[in-house]
Amino acid sequence: PGNIVVTVGSATSLQVAWDRPSSIGGAELSSFIVQYDTSPAFTTRNGMPLGHLTAVEADADASIGVVSESYPDSSDPILRKRVMIQDADVISQGIIGPGSMLVINGQHLTVSSVDEESCGVTCLTMDTDYTGTNVSGMKIYSGLDPRQYKFSIMGLIPGTAFFVRVAAVNEKSVGPFAFAGYPFHPISSTPMDVPTALSWASISAISEGELRIDYGAPFSSDRPYGVNGSPPSKYHIEVATGAQEIQELQITSTTTLQDGSFGLVLEGEKTGCIDIGTSAETVEQALGSLVSIIDGVSVAMSAQSSSLLKYTITFNGPSIANKDQPLIGVDYTAVCTQSLDSTIEIKIRSLQDGAEIFRPEIVSLSTQGDTEVSGYIELSVGYQGDYDMIVSIGNQPAQFKVGPGSRWVSTMGDDLSAVLHPGETIVIGDELVEVHAVSVDEIELEEYHVQGTDGVAVSGYRMDNYIGSATISSGDNTLTEANALSLESLLRPGEVIEVTNDVGGKEYLAVTSITGSSVLFSPRFAGSTTSTSIYARKKVIVPANSSSAAMQASIKSLRDVGSVEVSREGPNSFGFTWYITFSSNMGISSCSLQSWCFASSTESVTHISVSGLGQEYDGTYIQTSFHDGRPQYELLGKSFSISHDAASSEWRLYSGDASVISFVASSDASVPLNGWSNGVSIALSVSTTPLLVGQNAAVDVSILQADVQQSFQNIVFSEDIVAGQPEVQEVELLSDEDDLGGSFELSLGTTSQKIIVF
Repeated sequence: PGNIVVTVGSATSLQVAWDRPSSIGGAELSSFIVQYDTSPAFTTRNGMPLGHLTAVEADADASIGVVSESYPDSSDPILRKRVMIQDADVISQGIIGPGSMLVINGQHLTVSSVDEESCGVTCLTMDTDYTGTNVSGMKIYSGLDPRQYKFSIMGLIPGTAFFVRVAAVNEKSVGPFAFAGYPFHPISSTPMDVPTALSWASISAISEGELRIDYGAPFSSDRPYGVNGSPPSKYHIEVATGAQEIQELQITSTTTLQDGSFGLVLEGEKTGCIDIGTSAETVEQALGSLVSIIDGVSVAMSAQSSSLLKYTITFNGPSIANKDQPLIGVDYTAVCTQSLDSTIEIKIRSLQDGAEIFRPEIVSLSTQGDTEVSGYIELSVGYQGDYDMIVSIGNQPAQFKVGPGSRWVSTMGDDLSAVLHPGETIVIGDELVEVHAVSVDEIELEEYHVQGTDGVAVSGYRMDNYIGSATISSGDNTLTEANALSLESLLRPGEVIEVTNDVGGKEYLAVTSITGSSVLFSPRFAGSTTSTSIYARKKVIVPANSSSAAMQASIKSLRDVGSVEVSREGPNSFGFTWYITFSSNMGISSCSLQSWCFASSTESVTHISVSGLGQEYDGTYIQTSFHDGRPQYELLGKSFSISHDAASSEWRLYSGDASVISFVASSDASVPLNGWSNGVSIALSVSTTPLLVGQNAAVDVSILQADVQQSFQNIVFSEDIVAGQPEVQEVELLSDEDDLGGSFELSLGTTSQKIIVF
């Protein structure tokens, strides 16, 4: 292979590209071998490279299209610039279009137009004559310096330098390897990417002129390679605020200002005539007459002489303050009693562009009814759950076992391909990890597990608003849960679920109906066929008489909320009103995006019914949280609950004083329906159950103030803060065997103390 080049794809991937070998040995080229290693000798793994991959020739082909017809020998200058391609999809998908730089038969061309003069949807007109071979089937490559083949190496350790080499394979044998830098010294490439976002940040006022900013390092900064391949070296901090639009009206004369009049115009609206030399108040009144555009403006005289007048105009009305405004113009067509002298020049310029200032969204949450309202309400927002739900298969907890520094996690014989999906994050052994791939008996992580699980199998935990998995295809408006789980007890019509499409984007589908494990939704799924997790909104149950502090704590438990302030009014109209201020700079008004919508309900669908114990304990138990990775249910208002006890491997029904009233021996991930002691019977919900009590009891969410996201156009503080750098050393242990035994010693410097590592 020739002209090998390696580029960084991400923090965990490299892309290698190359050209076809100059000779393929008289036999058909079938594939390529791609090897990578941290050593240029490619012998790190006991004489072998760390990675050995096979790329089928057709799969590694980097061409984006094929020429069907061209006219390099035509006498028509228009035809000489035209190239017909076989497939229109690359045009409809935007891969090829006007401005695209292509290489055909070694010639660099730029697409000027598509379907010029109706020459066809696959007809490309180039910026210059095509002079290549007049043969159909010529491959088309994209870019300034493309290669004929490309292949991505995934799952690499961020921040580690890797060497890559490629060899061609035909039916006879494997050809010689070539590499970046060939035939001289190999050149390494290091997978690396920009840092992820901070794990948290907060801002508080110290005094009128001081702010305190606290922040936490990005997630994964505890790894030896830092964040996406490099430890953070510094933190860039910016503080911004809003700014009023300020413009300047300047009137000058080459001699002395003479009498005359002029008009001003803004967005097509015109003022009356304004006399030369008039006061700032008069100019302010003239601009204030443009009531459909300006709801508040102040004007001040900033300079005055016999040949110069300057007015400073500040836009400060309620609807136009802190916003960028168009430039005021001079209306030279104004019919005034005094015309302008030819020596006078009027100019208007911007002194300061308007910039949006943060304004929090404020909503009211109200309960009301014809009689006194009591009970509970359900609040929901976003799809970011807590990692409290145990990963299970067949209603039994899945088990995970991983070694320290490994990316491959054993699932102890369980096939979790219908349970976990690439891109999903779970917690294994107190570490949050991202799933890269799922196979029959293991999962591959995006990055390695730091600590491992100490040689034992442990449970894994996922977000607690996960309700199932499904395979969805483009255009579908129905889905079926892949593990035959009934979704009737988890969803209700009108709810919006979140799924992930084939490219990792989120799609939000409104549920129309639920029948068993099948869901009808709209709009239709837009992505290509993919297997995905299904998430419901993150919810919390709150008492209908919650204090402002309790309501604040409940809303803040919804992870997508951020910072929030709450005050309470009432009781009134037999209920209460809470005023909720979302003080995080999100710029997302409630329900303007389906991914973020503060909603309320007087009903719950996640509940079970208990009977057989008598009036005190029987009733509807609402799911309120998770305990031991499993749902916990409460008989609201009576302090009776049902949850799992890990120590005894039992599901238990507790009284208010934590006494066990009934139990069943089970480690099931969901509440067992049979086998309970003391004659208890449990049934799943098949419909919603009311939470709020009272005649015509209702809850309402109203937006009192729409939010405005703080722009960073007007930065008032900017500084780089140097981060401390921990020393990182590496101990590498290699073996031909997967299961190692024995131990080795480590010591630091000249100290006599040693540690034994098993």
